[in-house]
Amino acid sequence: MWMGGTPPLGYDVRERKLVVNESEAVLVRSIFARYAETRSAAQLVRELQIEGHTTKAWVTQNGRQREGSVIDQQVLFAMLRNRLYPCEMTHKGQSFTGQHEAIVTPELWAGWTSSGAMTAGRSSAGSWRGTHSWSSSGRALTRSASGPKWRWLDRHANRTTPSVRDDGTLSDVRATGDQTPT
Repeated sequence: MWMGGTPPLGYDVRERKLVVNESEAVLVRSIFARYAETRSAAQLVRELQIEGHTTKAWVTQNGRQREGSVIDQQVLFAMLRNRLYPCEMTHKGQSFTGQHEAIVTPELWAGWTSSGAMTAGRSSAGSWRGTHSWSSSGRALTRSASGPKWRWLDRHANRTTPSVRDDGTLSDVRATGDQTPT
């Protein structure tokens, strides 16, 4: 049973149930297949924008027209992670089989999840690769560009906090960002 809100691309709502919109479903399957093939969200988003594809355009129960928006990487990854497409529903952390028809086959779902997109751009520590690192105390460190060098800032540091640099060596990081890793 659909409880309201924007229906996912590929589905329409009829009598509070999700029904496959076949013309949109073709696009959804294509997106999953193309991502599994290219493994590049940026490339796929560019192609989708060139082709003129947008998110779901729909009419509310009150008759108001909602236009689709541009499919960017955030929308793409939200779509790829949406468990409605392989006919699953989640509630309070548990997964259930949905009452709607699946748009994405288990093989197609497995094809993109094996590409690493479920954790795209994340390291095992859960930080965004290239923009954050973690101190030895578990605090997030942020790079601050200062001229030609990078300085590590620990926003929650007590004047000096030992931290781990990208090369694995320990460094003292000052709350003011005075320490420059080599």
